[in-house]
Amino acid sequence: MNKKHVFSLALAVLSIFGFQSCSNDDDNSGTSFRWSDQSVAGTLASTNSPDRYSSYIIIFDEEETGKLITSTSEFEGTYELRNDSLIFNTNDTEKWFFFDVIDNELISSKYEVRFYNEDGTYNPAAVQYNSTFYQSEIPVSNELVGNTYVGDLYKLFTSGVFEENYNIGFDPTGDYYVSGQEDHIHYETYNNIAFRSEINGKKEFGVLINGELVVSALDGNGFSYWGTFEKQ
Repeated sequence: MNKKHVFSLALAVLSIFGFQSCSNDDDNSGTSFRWSDQSVAGTLASTNSPDRYSSYIIIFDEEETGKLITSTSEFEGTYELRNDSLIFNTNDTEKWFFFDVIDNELISSKYEVRFYNEDGTYNPAAVQYNSTFYQSEIPVSNELVGNTYVGDLYKLFTSGVFEENYNIGFDPTGDYYVSGQEDHIHYETYNNIAFRSEINGKKEFGVLINGELVVSALDGNGFSYWGTFEKQ
């Protein structure tokens, strides 16, 4: 075999391996996991009042920063992976979420409120919480648009159901929604599955969890509301 044939064969071999390598890289990049592509939503309820819950969503940015969104506010925070745990805490160091992780899937959750001292120690809040979670990939478009949800609404210090067949409906434009008797309410959307609004002193937040809209609200007098609503 002359030098020309050897050189041609070498180029062919290198081309094959180069193509395979590029193909593998494309496959890996196409399937690489990023927390910034995920939403984690759920409910929090004090152990003293387990039937009275509030909903939340955690948004993960690419630089290990994120946000906790609830009916009361938006809280800036940070997250990190430590061993087999995903930890998120707000920048005020009060609100802490701990999730156990296996193969990028959350398997359990814990929520704590902490009050830190100047020396770095902290005192846990007297109130303990039950927490739930639901992990999902962020959809490409607003899942709320054009949909109506109906369910029972509950209110703090009210025995039983506060309002049956309470209606929450989102207009097709994605800008406004109806909540009970109030209509044309402007809202912000988060990860295409959650919304939040503030109007006339009332703050309302809801998030899709496994197909249901889980809503919590706080009115101007400090009364909280909550309910789980099914799509019609």
